[in-house]
Amino acid sequence: MDFVALMRYSRSREVVRAINGLENQTVPLSAEVRSLWREYEFSESDWGRACWVAHDNGRQVKRPRGPDLSVALRTVDGFFLTFGQGVCCVYHLLRWRFFLTEPRWQATMLGACESLADLVQSQDVAVMSDFHPSYAAFFDGAGFDACLSAAVGQEAEVGMIHELFEKVEPHSWDSHGFWRLRSSEPNRSKPSAGEHGL
Repeated sequence: MDFVALMRYSRSREVVRAINGLENQTVPLSAEVRSLWREYEFSESDWGRACWVAHDNGRQVKRPRGPDLSVALRTVDGFFLTFGQGVCCVYHLLRWRFFLTEPRWQATMLGACESLADLVQSQDVAVMSDFHPSYAAFFDGAGFDACLSAAVGQEAEVGMIHELFEKVEPHSWDSHGFWRLRSSEPNRSKPSAGEHGL
């Protein structure tokens, strides 16, 4: 399982310009993510320049003219941004368990997601693993609300981020559900750092 965040966005001129501005960047979206990745001595994943790549083979491709689920904008620090119908899918190579169990990783990734959400002007952000049905729904072409509607039963929304981690046995774990980092719904308030469960 790896880290994923789904963000609702609109393709306004300002947002499209911001996305285009990420192309060919040689600086990471999050210096903290890159620094922590190196500190943990994970596999080398530094790319010299941000570019569009195909999902199926990782090869560099031309920028799509519009939303295209077959390609992603890969940043130098391991984020893959795929743009669908009103949804930006943010995938990162970080293993989901590290995000759930390492406070420094959790705080760093949530901070990076806040920055990305600001960039695409998103007020709705849901965090999950790439095994979650909402992630699969995104690649089936679903919009943001339809993606989250695919999360039923044990995959539904949790109130606290620590609820995403389930210890099954002394040496085994599982994860279900998603957690909202941001929500535009009026009866939801943005969680404080303490409510992240850090």
